[in-house]
Amino acid sequence: LQQMEQTSTTVVWVAGAGQAATVRVRAAGSDQETKVKGTLDASAEPGGGGQQFQATLDGLAPGAVYCYALERDGAPLLEWSGFRTAPAPDALEEIRFAVVGDSGDVTSDQQAVLEQLATVPFQFILHMGDIAYNSGTPDELQNNFFVPYAPLLYSFPIFPIAGNHEYGTDDA
Repeated sequence: LQQMEQTSTTVVWVAGAGQAATVRVRAAGSDQETKVKGTLDASAEPGGGGQQFQATLDGLAPGAVYCYALERDGAPLLEWSGFRTAPAPDALEEIRFAVVGDSGDVTSDQQAVLEQLATVPFQFILHMGDIAYNSGTPDELQNNFFVPYAPLLYSFPIFPIAGNHEYGTDDA
C-alpha cells in the first residue's frame, strides 16, 4: 500500500512479465465491490524478472476500513486483506505509527521486531533506512524486506527513507 490518503490509496505488486491483475475493493461489511485494473509501472525495476504493477483506489471515505483482493483472469493472487484510510483533517482521533530502522536482513532480531509490531496498534510505519543489507539491490529488498514484512505490507502503508546501505545500489 502506498500513497495512503483520506480518499485514496495505491496498491502496488510485482508479478511476472505481462501479468497485470485487477484489484477488488469493498468497504468492510459491504457486499458492494469495485474492480480497478492494474497498470504496469514501467519506471520500476523490481528484479527477478518480474514487473511492477499498481492500481489507485479512489473515492474512499476518510478513516474507513476497506477490504481488497488481487485477481488475474478470475484466479486469486492475494486473498482478502484490509486497510484503513487516513482520517479526515478535522478528525479528533489519535494517530499511532511505528518507527523501525536497520531491518537489513532476515535475523532473529528482525523476527522479534515483527512479533512486537503485532502487539501494538498503529496506522502506518516509518522506516528510517537500511531496509536491505548489504547494498539495497532489488533481490536484497525482495528477500530481506518484502518477504518477511509481507503480512504488514498488505494492510499498512510504509514510508521508507533510504539509508546508507540503499545508496550502494543506483543512488538508492
